Amino acid sequence: GAAGHGHKPSGITRWLTTVDHKDIGILYGTYGVTAFLWGGVAVLLMRVELMTPTSNLIQPSLYNALLTSHGITMLFLFGTPIIAAFANYFVPLLIGADDMAFPRINAIAFWLLPPGALLIWAGFFTIPLPIEIGPAETSWTMYAPLSVEQPNLGVDLMMLGLHLTGVSATMGAINFIATIFTERGEDVTWANLDIFSWTILTQSGLILFAFPLLGSALV
Repeated sequence: GAAGHGHKPSGITRWLTTVDHKDIGILYGTYGVTAFLWGGVAVLLMRVELMTPTSNLIQPSLYNALLTSHGITMLFLFGTPIIAAFANYFVPLLIGADDMAFPRINAIAFWLLPPGALLIWAGFFTIPLPIEIGPAETSWTMYAPLSVEQPNLGVDLMMLGLHLTGVSATMGAINFIATIFTERGEDVTWANLDIFSWTILTQSGLILFAFPLLGSALV
C-alpha cells in the first residue's frame, strides 16, 4: 500500500526492481535508444562501403552480417520497444489507471529484452569458446538461400534472441489489452477513449497474432 511506496529503493536497485509503469517506460526508452545507436553504426558502415563502386572497406561477409543486424535491431530492438516506452509511460495516465494491469509481468517483459539483444548481437563479440560463433549473415528477412547456407551458431543464437523479444512483445501486448479493458477510470468510456490508447490497443491485438506466428516460423 501507501506505506510500501514510501520506502522505494534508490539508485541501481530501484531500476532493477521497479514495477512502476513510468520507470519501465524510461527503461524501454533507454534500451531503444541504445539499440538505435547499434543499428545506426551498422548502417553507417554499410553506407560507407557503398560510397563508391570499388570500395572494399569491409568484407562481403561482414556486410551481410551488418545488414542482418541492422534490420533486426531496428525492427525488434528499437521500433517495438520505443513504442512500448511511450505506451508504458502514457497509457495508464491517459485512461486514469494507477498502473498497468500486471506490473510484474510488465517488468519481466522488459527484462527479457537485454538478453535477447545480447544473443542477437553475440556473433560480433569475440568469445573464447570451443565452437566458433560468427555473426548471422542471413539478411534480416532470413530468406533462402542465405538462411540455409550458414550452419553457424550465431544464427541459432540470433533466433533464440528473437524468441525472447517475441515473448516480451506478446507479454506486453496482453498487458496493454488487459489494462485498457479493465483499468480505465470511471469517467473513461470507449466513446471518449483517447486515440493513442486506441492505437496501442489495436497494435497489441496485432502483436498477439503476429509474434507467436513469427516464432513458429523461425523454428
